[in-house]
Amino acid sequence: MPDTDTTPAPRGKSTSQIIGLFAGIGTAALLQFLPLPDGLSREAWMLASLALLMACWWATEAIPIAATALIPMALFPFLGITSTGAATAPYASPIVMLLLGGFIVALSIERWNLHTRIALNIVSGFGGRPAALILGFMLASALLSMWISNTATTLMMIPIALRVAQEVEREGVSSKFFAPALALGVAYAASIGGMATPVGTPTNLIGIGYLQNEFDISIDFATWMGIGLPVVIILIPIAWFILTRLAFNLKGGGDSHAAKELVRTELAKLGPMTRPEWRVAALFGTVAILWMGRILPGELIGQPGTQWGWNPLLASLGNALDMPVTLALGNTQIAILGALATFLVPAGDRTTRKGEMLMDWAGLARLPWNVVILFGGGLSLAAALSSTGLADWLGGQMGFLADLPVPVLLLIFVTLVVFLTELTSNVATTTAFLPVLGVIAIEAGVPPQDLVVPVAIAASTAFMLPVATAPNAIVYASGAVTQWQMMKTGVRINFAAIAVIAGLSVLLG
Repeated sequence: MPDTDTTPAPRGKSTSQIIGLFAGIGTAALLQFLPLPDGLSREAWMLASLALLMACWWATEAIPIAATALIPMALFPFLGITSTGAATAPYASPIVMLLLGGFIVALSIERWNLHTRIALNIVSGFGGRPAALILGFMLASALLSMWISNTATTLMMIPIALRVAQEVEREGVSSKFFAPALALGVAYAASIGGMATPVGTPTNLIGIGYLQNEFDISIDFATWMGIGLPVVIILIPIAWFILTRLAFNLKGGGDSHAAKELVRTELAKLGPMTRPEWRVAALFGTVAILWMGRILPGELIGQPGTQWGWNPLLASLGNALDMPVTLALGNTQIAILGALATFLVPAGDRTTRKGEMLMDWAGLARLPWNVVILFGGGLSLAAALSSTGLADWLGGQMGFLADLPVPVLLLIFVTLVVFLTELTSNVATTTAFLPVLGVIAIEAGVPPQDLVVPVAIAASTAFMLPVATAPNAIVYASGAVTQWQMMKTGVRINFAAIAVIAGLSVLLG
């Protein structure tokens, strides 16, 4: 469940943070001394100042970025931009609750170490050749980060990957560049994997929430995966080729028996699957099946124009029983039911305390509440941009873009977002862009989802800088990768991601 861009800042404030703190305040204040633009209310102009302030503080991390996300709740009602209810409601919106439920289910998987077993089993099937090992680690990282945090995935995979790299290089079957290639492969795949599912990264859910709130367009799991999964399937091999052939030239190399033995040893340490692992796997599988099978198009069963899946089945059951309410499961309900079940299903392991469940409240100490708050603040800002008319005004200033062909529009915005997220929070970037994109889409006569979804996916592609995303920071901090190695590799994958996301969006749109 990547990418949060919430890497902790060092103690004290750096020079750039101090500059950002005062630059944000100064820019916001200065804007109010400029003449009020025609067609814009004073409240919308005040919102423009606060949006600039938030963007500046988010970009420089002048204060913790989750703390910046509290500005809508604190100042929007005070300045008359929105009511208290309108400002605070997005912090507990269905999309935020979906994120929260997904986090809890993911934490239960991490608590019983099921993700490590899955990863090692995947890697063990790729032998000991250097390039094959990198592909194995990338596939394992991508698969895990479709469902759990890319930060957790990278933290779990990197120690194993670096030990494997030591064995490979000790045997002399690869060059000294194997370690940086493997480390970068893990980080990049952890970011790429999150594009595949709605819960893979917060930016996906921001896009889904914006379309639901502003246009009443609902995108379910199956629909999103029909777009995001092909991006992942294509981009992982491309990233692997760039790493192993273009950036580090790892073509060839012998088979490392020590590396294979190390993976087998790590698997053996885990022993057979325990009851908690089986039970949390069953619980997660149930949640995933319910998500993906909630509503499916009839074309899949040869009946065009119809719908099938769990919700149509529940509706039919309700009609048959003449029930006064409609039976239906939404994505949020499925996530919260799954989270609740982790506190109700016994772990069932003799080595645990009697009565212990798959999750306890103490286990939620690791829940990233900062991401939940950041997500809510982003939704609140996006809602205010639309309700005050500021998004319409901004879209009008960019109206010339509406005359461009859709593929060109996609290429412009996907490229802009990909490189902006190298320096700014992906959540903040997505939040600021989507309301403007929505207006441009309407003016261009394009379905809003045709622009919103690719941009939300593109916000997960930050591969050049250690500060861009938590996986990049983790592998850089490990010492296995230099900043130059990350930049020269990442810029190539950035351009590949732009081509894949924009190209597939045109083809699938």
